[in-house]
Amino acid sequence: MGARMSFSALDLASAHVQAGELDEALRVLNQHLSQFPDDDAARRWRLAVLMHAGDEAGKLAALRDLDQMVTPVPDDAIRRSLILQSLGRLDEALDAVVRARERWPDDESLIERLLSLHLLRNDDEHAWRLLSSLPRVWRWLVWAGDIAVESDRIADAIAAYTQALEDLERQFDTDSPFAANMRANLLLKRARALMTNGAFAEAAADFAEAQAIVPDDPMIGFNRGLLALLQGDLVQALALCGEALTAASEVLRNQMERILRGDPRYAPLAMLLLQGDADI
Repeated sequence: MGARMSFSALDLASAHVQAGELDEALRVLNQHLSQFPDDDAARRWRLAVLMHAGDEAGKLAALRDLDQMVTPVPDDAIRRSLILQSLGRLDEALDAVVRARERWPDDESLIERLLSLHLLRNDDEHAWRLLSSLPRVWRWLVWAGDIAVESDRIADAIAAYTQALEDLERQFDTDSPFAANMRANLLLKRARALMTNGAFAEAAADFAEAQAIVPDDPMIGFNRGLLALLQGDLVQALALCGEALTAASEVLRNQMERILRGDPRYAPLAMLLLQGDADI
């Protein structure tokens, strides 16, 4: 096993990255790896710098670094897959994860990456086949619900989210921050599915419970506004959605605006809340 990267070299490379001096960071890493080619940690640092540059040559060089890992780990396969995807080589990205799972069949990050790639390829059949081979625990039930929503299998989505909520309660202390946030997220997902299915009262109950857990989440208030509109209360819808849009980050606001524009049922809200937008 080669020598580990010295703290001085690591600190120097990190300082160059922080200063935006990628060429200098690469120079330090190249020099270190020329002396210690078996240092996987340094090689991962170098491929991260190469990826940060963002050009095709850097991505190809990063792939070469991955080829030279002495002791690869599952995250290396995920890195390879992400690089290949960014190069438009989606079949190879999928193959990299499939081969990695032969070595690490139970690694959850690899499974999630494989599910993501199936969805990117619009391959619901393989996604469902993979999910059917996994334990019926909350982590995979959330994926099952999300994929069911994408496939317009709303009843299946509601069932999956309900089972996920039940398993989450079995697995974790309900007072833990992780379990509470995950429960709020699942309630929000199930509420949206219920709303799509026209189960407005059940959706309202889920939204209310989710907001009690995370009262400052603008997306919950936004969805409650959409529900109010579907129930015929435009005034309440305007108040809730308007407040949510004001409180949302730019990324979240853009997501909300896409929802308003993308569904003709929300046209009254879009016209009133986004009337200054040329796209409306």
